[in-house]
Amino acid sequence: MQTIIELSIFSPRWGHKDSYEFEFTDEHISLLRGAKEAIAKFDEAGSIVWSGHNVSTGNPLLNIMSDDHIYPPVYLIYAIENIWKYWLYNEISEDEFKAEFKKIEPWINDTTNAKPDSEFWNRLF
Repeated sequence: MQTIIELSIFSPRWGHKDSYEFEFTDEHISLLRGAKEAIAKFDEAGSIVWSGHNVSTGNPLLNIMSDDHIYPPVYLIYAIENIWKYWLYNEISEDEFKAEFKKIEPWINDTTNAKPDSEFWNRLF
């Protein structure tokens, strides 16, 4: 099983939307952005474990987004991991999976766009 879903996410750092291409297989979730990567896999105990970009400072996917000044909702990782499991265990079809995953795109963009916008806040994030 493999599917690739592209999200168009607004990056305040660059001032435009960037493509975030997620690959889902029966073994992993991955996002590759230049030299930065975020990969999620099941460990031996059946838990999902993330590896990749600056994993020692937090979730690699969130670290990649943070580098682009994207601030997704706190439940993003939970949402991505769970929709992946629903797809893996055939609880939703591939078409449903793609359609539902794309609904994450405006959620991320709305959250990023809702950050305080002033000279003071723009210095911080």
